Order: sequence, then C-alpha cells, then structure tokens
Amino acid sequence: MNEDVLYNKDFWESRALHRNEVIRKLNVFLTKKDKESLIDLISELWASGAFKNTAEAVKIRILNKGYNIGQIAQKLELTKVNPQKLLEEKIPGFGPASVTEILFCLDPNKHAIFNRRSRALIKTLGYGEVDSYTFDSRRYQRFLNIMNAIYEEFEVVKEDIERNLRIRIPKFDFVDALATLLYENRITIKKLRKLKMEIIVSKIDKTVFNYALESIQGAVKQYLHWIEAGVPGDLAADRAVNYALGVISSSGALQSESEKQKLVIALETMAGLAKDLAELIKSTLQVKASGSNNINKEFSPRN
Repeated sequence: MNEDVLYNKDFWESRALHRNEVIRKLNVFLTKKDKESLIDLISELWASGAFKNTAEAVKIRILNKGYNIGQIAQKLELTKVNPQKLLEEKIPGFGPASVTEILFCLDPNKHAIFNRRSRALIKTLGYGEVDSYTFDSRRYQRFLNIMNAIYEEFEVVKEDIERNLRIRIPKFDFVDALATLLYENRITIKKLRKLKMEIIVSKIDKTVFNYALESIQGAVKQYLHWIEAGVPGDLAADRAVNYALGVISSSGALQSESEKQKLVIALETMAGLAKDLAELIKSTLQVKASGSNNINKEFSPRN
C-alpha cells in the first residue's frame, strides 16, 4: 500500500476544503436561487464527477422535466432546519449520492456518503451488500451502522495518522477516504489490515508478548500430556486450548477489552511468525530434496 497517501497532510486538507466549498456554494444557491449557482453547487459535488457537462445535466435532468430552480431551493432549505429530512425528499437532479454528500459535508462525523465506492468497501470487507435501488432513512441508518463498524475496525489507523500529522480527521471522512482509495486501487484491504496490525503491535509492551508466549507454552505442554495419554489429536488440542484460556482468565489478564485485544494481537502475531518460520523451513527442505534428486539423476547409471 502507498502509505504516503494516508500520511499526506495535503490529502486530508484538500478533503476538508471540498467540504467547506460544498457548504459555501450551497449557501450561495439558497441565497440567489438561480440556475448558475445551482450548476456551481452540483459541479462541486464528487457525485457529479460522471457528468461531462454539468449545465447540460441540469437542463436534461431538471429543467426539461418541468422542475424549476425554486422547487429545488425549497427542498434544500431543509439543510438549515432538519438536514436528516433530505433523506425522505425527492430532489430533482440529486440522487442518494448527492444528498448524502451534502449531509456529509454538513457533519462528517454524523453522516457518511452513500455511493458505489462506499458500497464496494462494505462488500470487500465482508459486511454484505447494500441495496442501491431502494433508499430511505431506515436503509441509510443501516448503512451508517455498517460504516461505523468499519470505522471502529480501522480507528487505530486514523488515530496514528492524526498523531503523526497533528490533525483531526472526522469519522466518516476517514472511512470515505478509505473507500475512495480502495476504489481507485491506491490501497488494498490486505495491506491496510497489515498496517493496522503493525500499529497495534508497536503499542504492545513486552510483558503482553511474554504472557502470550507463556500461554502458548502451557497449551503445548498440555497437548503433549494428553497425546501421551492416548487422547485423539483434536480432543487433545481442545483440552489444551481450554486449559490455557482458563489459566489466562483466572489470572485477570482479560479484564478489559483493551487487554483482550492486545493479547489477541500478540497471539496472532506469534501464530503468523510460527507459520512463516514453518514455511521457510519447509522450503529449505524442498530445496535440499530437489538437489538430492538432481544428484541422483546425475550419477545414476546410463542405459
């Protein structure tokens, strides 16, 4: 992953500038209520990026269908009194992506952008698929719940970026940035999760790693004990793991969610290292075996 993108202050500042511009142009439109300011507002929205000509889009999608500028202004006035109500309004020329982007710009800690990029992020992370054909406040709330879960999954990355750049990043601005970068193939989920793991591991002290190591050693001893007693492998493994969990629980090491997470990360890190080491040793054995076969072929009797 190109981590320079996430740790680039200009990247986050440009997103903040975009939100401010949307709000400014929205206020200009609500003041002037004319075609030019409407075109200017729509042009600013990321959701309008597919339009080759915004003025032509306004003509085709709004004016040619019998709607007038005043009707749109009247609906968008809700942003001043009850922005959430926009979700239930049918606004000519403004689909779910446009409406939620306006809500997002008004409060990026409360509203997320509902578009193909965010839906792709949800699907890639294994949260299922979100229906894009039916959209209302109830479905949007379900969408927000998923986006909040994604935020919590990678919150540690956001905190690390903020700490390094000395900035504050709104909750759903961070998630939308991930969705955008993923959609543009500038990051991958695999490497994003790896970055998260590295950040968490860097915060875990040696005591936690030592405790995790002792837990594994205890489980291995128990496993060998039951194997020697003639217990089948699967059952021996279950007994060993449950024994280790009992020891950990009785020690009080799992009293808080933070401690649990640190211990889990330590165990997963060790498991990953053990797997990598096993694969490395296995590959050396294969190389030796291959070399042995070549020697045997070279010195085998010729017909």
